[in-house]
Amino acid sequence: MSAVREFPSVSVNNNNNVIQINTNDSNFSVVPGSVIFIAGDRPRVVTNGDTVNRTLTLAIAYTGNDIVEKSATLIPLGQNDALLAAITSLTEAQNGLAEAYGDGPGDVSEISFSAIIDPPATATRWPDFSEVTGTVSKDQLPQISAKANSLAEAKASTDLEVGEVIETVSYHGDIGSVMLARGGNTYLKISGQSNTEDGCRYVHTDDGNTLLGLFPESIVTPEQAGAKPVTSFYSGDAISVANAVATALRYPLIFKGQDYDCGNKSFKVNTYRTRWEGTNGMGTYLKWNTVPENGYAVQLYGEDVYEQNDRMSKSVFKGINIVGASKNNEYDADAVQLSGNTSATKLSCCALEKVNIRGFKITFRYHDYCWKIHLTNCRTIGGCIETPPEAWNGAYDMGECMVIRDCFLADTSGKTSYFRRGEWKIIGTSFNNHPIEVLGGCIWTMMGSHIENPLNNSLTTKFLTVKGYAKAVLRDTWVTTNNRALIEPPLISEVPDDKTGGLFLDNVTWNMNDDYNPRGNGYDHQYIIGGSGRSGAKGMNYLGFQTYWAQPISAWTNMLGNGGFEQGDASGWSIRVIDTSGGDNASCDLVAEATADVPRGGSYVGKFTANYGGSGGVQGGELYQGVPCKGGDLVTGGVYLKNDWDASDNAGLFQVIIYFFDASGNRLDFPDQYGNTISSYVPARYQTHVEDWAYRQIGVIAPKGAARVEVCIQVLANTATPSSINAWVDNFHVEVQEYM
Repeated sequence: MSAVREFPSVSVNNNNNVIQINTNDSNFSVVPGSVIFIAGDRPRVVTNGDTVNRTLTLAIAYTGNDIVEKSATLIPLGQNDALLAAITSLTEAQNGLAEAYGDGPGDVSEISFSAIIDPPATATRWPDFSEVTGTVSKDQLPQISAKANSLAEAKASTDLEVGEVIETVSYHGDIGSVMLARGGNTYLKISGQSNTEDGCRYVHTDDGNTLLGLFPESIVTPEQAGAKPVTSFYSGDAISVANAVATALRYPLIFKGQDYDCGNKSFKVNTYRTRWEGTNGMGTYLKWNTVPENGYAVQLYGEDVYEQNDRMSKSVFKGINIVGASKNNEYDADAVQLSGNTSATKLSCCALEKVNIRGFKITFRYHDYCWKIHLTNCRTIGGCIETPPEAWNGAYDMGECMVIRDCFLADTSGKTSYFRRGEWKIIGTSFNNHPIEVLGGCIWTMMGSHIENPLNNSLTTKFLTVKGYAKAVLRDTWVTTNNRALIEPPLISEVPDDKTGGLFLDNVTWNMNDDYNPRGNGYDHQYIIGGSGRSGAKGMNYLGFQTYWAQPISAWTNMLGNGGFEQGDASGWSIRVIDTSGGDNASCDLVAEATADVPRGGSYVGKFTANYGGSGGVQGGELYQGVPCKGGDLVTGGVYLKNDWDASDNAGLFQVIIYFFDASGNRLDFPDQYGNTISSYVPARYQTHVEDWAYRQIGVIAPKGAARVEVCIQVLANTATPSSINAWVDNFHVEVQEYM
């Protein structure tokens, strides 16, 4: 039979030379030298056929994926030996290639015969860039065909063909020295100009084609988009283009120069896809000569995808100085915004390192949808930190695990940094001339840090204020007032009693000196923390410590009940009568006296009367309260007092006296500061007429074994004239500061 025969359905398995005819065709014969084509597969030589079993036998076993129920065409080529030999050689070559790869026949894709008779357009030309998919490694590219001094020279080249690679030494070609040879890149010339020219990744050539930037170092630099690292050249637009290219390629944007003029440009950096990093040494300076166009210099943001938590666990902005206006003339704008303030642009799990800012009223503005952000080794001069308005709504997704570490934040020109939400750790950081307010439900902890106000002319600087139901803790931190005679407490708590927040000091170092004088500016005592809110302290470390300078923490830490007698009675107080006459001649009385003659506000004072009953001796008494303590604790406070008799010439005694008792109630003897053993400590002793209100400060360290301290006002007389003597007491404050 010599005609072409069509079979509607045949099957053949891998590594098999028998083709099964699936239909009832039995009227066929095989001419020696016949060739079969199966479903567009390449031709294969057939040696014979079996009409009973309806099979065809191949000269060489079929290799490849099993063919199941495909159409086939049997063509009798006869004795065309040359063509048959070519087909056989093609099969053997393909099987040999598969064996060479070590995986056996069938693992290398076979060439479709249709691709031979109808080849793709790219078989005879270079593909357009739009036809290229996947990633091409540097080793797969053609060798560099040419070099050019500038990008303009590369664009104008008439020798460079499509598919060739050219390398530029610099962008602008102004190569006066090696240092100016910046912005060089490697480009592949591709056909056409279907991509929008950006002057960086896509550069249109003069002959109607495109130079495709390859960025062989896997980084993008602003110079590769036309920037120059000199302040006499505007680079804002070029930096913006380079940022877009780095974002598209997921490469970092690296600033290799030192100074860039940004004009009024605002930059948005997708830190999920790129990062910015300045040069080593002094860092890169990005300079603005006016207010940025969108109200911020740089906005860092991410994307609303789960993977960003690990993709962004890196430094996203590093070694960059953001420079605005001069000191005290700061731009009314933000230097850095954190997140785009939407769920789609949330920012998390990343760090800003060695970022220095000056010349902006807001240094770092934290938006909603912003959490687990670390500032490390940053410095700001002028300007303050801002956070979103107070709220307690999980949908805002803001403030989890915020950290400011090893930073120096100074000179806010009287402006305040507000921490309104979230949980913050301030570690190893110095706040100088930088007022802070912690508000709302914010949890704010400063550890191993430093607060002061050097060269600040204000005597009423507020270092830290806590309001609402926020909680702030200063731990292992130095608060120094040694170079400024502050007349108000620099720490303030306004957290009410019914909240669990407040301001607390733990192992804080405080400069103690007699220049610090809040009491001289209307405060009842020399408080370290002002306001009436919740507060406390333990482990205080005082530089320049003297017991007579010991300062109470705050009004809230007073351990005495009814210390100002404003309850209108003498509740909370006890009286101990002293009588050395040998009888029960002395008596004492204590009342809350309503009067306009008060030392520091209120309506009442305590009036303590001692009556001399005759028969000689010293007669009088003590009014007192006791509070618990332990050895090493600092007992501090103060009291306002006066009397109505002249105790001179040994006619009596008027004094503040302190006793310590052990757990069994035994009064303790203890050494004073000179090494003498004493049974009581007397911070104030009068033998005169104290006609006007006098203030006495209290400070003493509890001796070993102490379990209770009593602070007393003692009134004694040893003469019958007058028979009754009076002492007035007000605003009595006593607290025990735990050693640890």
